[in-house]
Amino acid sequence: VRLQIETPLGNSASVLWGADYSQEENEVAAAFIDRAAFEANREVNAFDEFSLFPQYDLDNLGLFAQAKWDITDQWQISGGLRYDNFDYSVDDYELAFRFPREREGGSGSADDVSFNAGVIYQPIPEVGVFANFSQGFSIPNLGSVFSAFTPVDIDDDLSVEPQVVDNFELGVRAEFGQVQASLAGFYSESDLGSSIRFNQETGFSELLRAPQRNYGMEASVDWQPSNVWQLGGYFSW
Repeated sequence: VRLQIETPLGNSASVLWGADYSQEENEVAAAFIDRAAFEANREVNAFDEFSLFPQYDLDNLGLFAQAKWDITDQWQISGGLRYDNFDYSVDDYELAFRFPREREGGSGSADDVSFNAGVIYQPIPEVGVFANFSQGFSIPNLGSVFSAFTPVDIDDDLSVEPQVVDNFELGVRAEFGQVQASLAGFYSESDLGSSIRFNQETGFSELLRAPQRNYGMEASVDWQPSNVWQLGGYFSW
């Protein structure tokens, strides 16, 4: 559920503010069936049940405010703040294909404030140069954490630590009649990244927490040669 309100501040500025809330219940279950009964009569009789990912609850509350100000016809600035609070919990559970199967549940929470800022400069009406900074705040895939090959301390473990990502972007956009083009470079960094890798020793995938850097560039061109045709291309490295 999300509520947002746009409040004008004069003729050239506005603030978009509000709140959102989400609630998730996640589980991937596995049932072991009576093979003889299935082969004989196509009966599916489950004699035991486990979890690939245990059932866990995840609640997220967010509060946000985003402002925009057209200083002149050539300059526009924007900025915003967001507060996130995550609460999660899992009962004691049993896993399929893991030893030990019996795992202890627990609960935890994480919260933080992230912000963003941007500026656009248009030397001529058809061309705009922009620069943006933004942050992201999230928690890792809890299903992978709770079903790890090695049991984790859900209340206090590196694998459940939240991730903060800083994003930087610099680029230019142009629009000349029926042709639009853009070119941008980006860079993002996180002291505690989150990725999935395959462990050859255990034969299972696992969550890897480590510093992470991503960078690259992207370009796009769009063209509308007529009222019924739209052509375009996109490149990213």
